[in-house]
Amino acid sequence: MLKSLKIENFRSFKSFELQKLGRINLLVGKNNSGKTSLLEAVYILHSNNPFDALTELLSERGEYQSENEDSDYRSDSELDIKNLFLAREMELGSEFSITATTSTSDEKISAKIGEYESNFDETTGLFDDQPGLFDDQSEVFDDSGNAIKELSLDLTVNKDGQTETLRQRLSENLGVVRPRFRRSRVRRSTPKTLSKGESNVRFLTSSSLSSRDMAELFEQHVLNPEELLLYDALKTIEPTVERIASLSSKKAFFVKLSGFDQRIPIGSLGDGVSRILALALSIMSAKDGILLIDEIDTGLHYSVMSKMWDFLWKTTRQFNIQVFATTHSSDCWQSLADIAGREDLNGDGIRIHRIEKGADKSVVFDERKIVVAANREIEVR
Repeated sequence: MLKSLKIENFRSFKSFELQKLGRINLLVGKNNSGKTSLLEAVYILHSNNPFDALTELLSERGEYQSENEDSDYRSDSELDIKNLFLAREMELGSEFSITATTSTSDEKISAKIGEYESNFDETTGLFDDQPGLFDDQSEVFDDSGNAIKELSLDLTVNKDGQTETLRQRLSENLGVVRPRFRRSRVRRSTPKTLSKGESNVRFLTSSSLSSRDMAELFEQHVLNPEELLLYDALKTIEPTVERIASLSSKKAFFVKLSGFDQRIPIGSLGDGVSRILALALSIMSAKDGILLIDEIDTGLHYSVMSKMWDFLWKTTRQFNIQVFATTHSSDCWQSLADIAGREDLNGDGIRIHRIEKGADKSVVFDERKIVVAANREIEVR
C-alpha cells in the first residue's frame, strides 16, 4: 500500500503531499481544489503503460487541441498535453513528477519535455544504443524554411530499483495523437494475469460504467466465488434482485427481480443500482492493487451510504485493495465515520484528507478525528 504521495508541477499543484495514507482514503475539498488530479497522479504512477494512462486522462476530460465530434475514435485529434503541466505552461525542459512511498520502497515517475533524438525507436518505446540507426530522419521546417526543433515527452519511471525511460514524439502543435481505441469508462492498466513487477490499478470515473463495460467485467467473474458478492452489493440498493447476467451478443447487462418473469435491463433500475454494481465490479478487478473512485457517492441516496461503506470496507480487505475516493457529500463522509468508530481496523486505517487550494499538504483526519468531527458536527470538507 502507498504510505505517502507527492506531486510537483502537475496540473494545479506546484508541490503537494498526501501523508499518512490508509487503506481507505477519502479526499474532500472545494470544487477545483485538485481532488481528481490526485487520483490521476496515482493512476499515472501505477499504470503499466504511462503513455496510455496519460492519453486516457486527457481524453476523459476532453483536453483536445482539435476535435471531430462525428468520430468515435477521434484518431485525427491531438491531445493537448500542456494541461498536465503547472499553469498549463510547457516548453523545452518543463517537467512534472509523481512520487510515492510504499511499505517496501519508493516509486517515481517524471515527465519532461525534451528535444527529440533520432536514435529513439518509437515502435519499441526504447532508446537504441547504436548511433545512426535513425539518422535518415528528415527535418521539419517552418514556412520560412527554418528548421524546427522537434520536441518529445520523456517519461522516466523508477520502480523496484529499476529505471526505464520512455519517449513520445510531439506533433508540430506540441500535442499527442490519441491512439485508436473505443471510448470506454473501463480503464485498464493491467492484463488479466499480472507478471512480475506489474501493478493493478482501476479508475472508476464519476460517469460510472456503461452496460457494455459492466458486461465485459462481469464475464471475468461469472461462476467464480466472488460473483456472490455482486448480489450483496446490488441488494444494498434493490433487495429484490435474484439473478444478474450479461448478454454477450449485445454486450448488455440484465437483472432478474423477484415478482417479475422477464429480464430487466440494468439501466432501467436507476443510477444507484448501476453505480453500486460498477463499484463492486471495479473492486473485484482491482485485486491486490489500487482502486480510484471519482465522486464515489454519485447516484447513491444518503440512506444507503453506510451500507456502501460497509461493503467497500469488507471487500477491500478481502481483495487486498487500497482505495482513493473523492466526494462533496456530507452524508458520504459522515457515513464513513460510522465504520471508523465501530470497526477493529487492525492498523489498516481509514483517512479523510481535506485538499485546500494553495496548501502544500492535505489536512489529515484519522479514525479518532473522523468520529469526533461527526459527533460534534464539525465540517471536514
